[in-house]
Amino acid sequence: MKSGGGKGQFFSPNIDYIMVYSKNISNLPKFRVPTSEKTLKSYYKNVESDGVRKGQLYGEERIYVAGLDARPNQRYWIECPDGSFVIPPIGEIPCVLKEGEKVTPKNGDGCWKWTYETYREQKQQNNIVFKMTNTSALVDENGNQSKYNLYNKVWLNNKEGSVPGDFIAEYENRQSSKELKGLDIPFDFAKPKKLLMYLFEFIDIRNAIILDFFSGSATTAHAVMQLNAEDGGNRKFIMVQLPEPCDEKSEAYKAGYKNICEIGKERIRRAGDKIKAETGADIDYGFRVFKVDDSNMNDIYYSVAELSQTTLASTLDNIKPDRSALDLLFGCLLDWGLPLSMSYKSEQLGGCTVHTYNEGDLLACFDMDIPEEVLVELAKRQPLRAVFRDSCFADSPAKINVFEIFKLYAPDCTVKVL
Repeated sequence: MKSGGGKGQFFSPNIDYIMVYSKNISNLPKFRVPTSEKTLKSYYKNVESDGVRKGQLYGEERIYVAGLDARPNQRYWIECPDGSFVIPPIGEIPCVLKEGEKVTPKNGDGCWKWTYETYREQKQQNNIVFKMTNTSALVDENGNQSKYNLYNKVWLNNKEGSVPGDFIAEYENRQSSKELKGLDIPFDFAKPKKLLMYLFEFIDIRNAIILDFFSGSATTAHAVMQLNAEDGGNRKFIMVQLPEPCDEKSEAYKAGYKNICEIGKERIRRAGDKIKAETGADIDYGFRVFKVDDSNMNDIYYSVAELSQTTLASTLDNIKPDRSALDLLFGCLLDWGLPLSMSYKSEQLGGCTVHTYNEGDLLACFDMDIPEEVLVELAKRQPLRAVFRDSCFADSPAKINVFEIFKLYAPDCTVKVL
């Protein structure tokens, strides 16, 4: 739902659409949303007085619901506490007056929502409630209005949540303006944070990876952090956004945001600070920013005839001169197919900068003239992978020595020289 404003000649356009797809719907778990506070107060208002469930909350549902299709084995007598019998209205009456005695219903005949076997199990578990009333839709053995209505207990502890409706009215688009204003972020037409949180809860996977290919102001990242803070989840987000320039006349441009990506990054920072201050939740508020670029390696396509002193000199280092150590590190992660979201730290060791990824999945050092004692220390840590650049070594024997050191101290490590 959103405000249609003055648009539309005959009807104001107040509805947006959310399309939902599944790669394989047969593998998709049921959509459920948590029971609302309103439902908890209005529906689960009964407290069990005795038995194994003493003190537990429950709601009540009628076991006869008008309009059910005619179902075999679901039209039968039920005996009430005073010895009278009841059956749903309209239709043929079983010829024998006995609890559980059935008659095959026809179209239009009233039916219970369960078979007798299920009803009997529920009654044995003390889940059936007989209530005296003057408004019962049931009939007794004489064809008169019964003085009882029958209900079953729906236990709050057993409730797995509600099936979401296909009309969502609680999260209007204009709510996003208030959210952004609270962060002092200038951006128009953002998605409401609470709408996304509501959608994430359809499938309760608390370690999910949530991808937004059109992230805009990064509402999705904000929603993921907020939900993690509330339920202790470990969801991760991937935001993708083209660096679309902001209009020079826009408030965002005047505030210093040159493109939409800059808006998204700043929102994630401010949203993380706000959530941490408000909730104190110990979750991961950090994020990494990557920009699509070409290879870290120089493109060398010279034929022998094209080689000269100048072009030959340019091939001595096969790494492009504008690439940083982090560029090389994350380029290696991509080459090896490692996730980009794991822990990372850098440290100084013997005057060299050493990069450690995910506690030793990969060690890297891209400094020039790495001392042998540093190489020995790195090998003794027994990483799964180690990466250096070709220009780290003064000559071929020095480079060969690296492989020998790792073969001695970390024989299972894969060593790569760029």
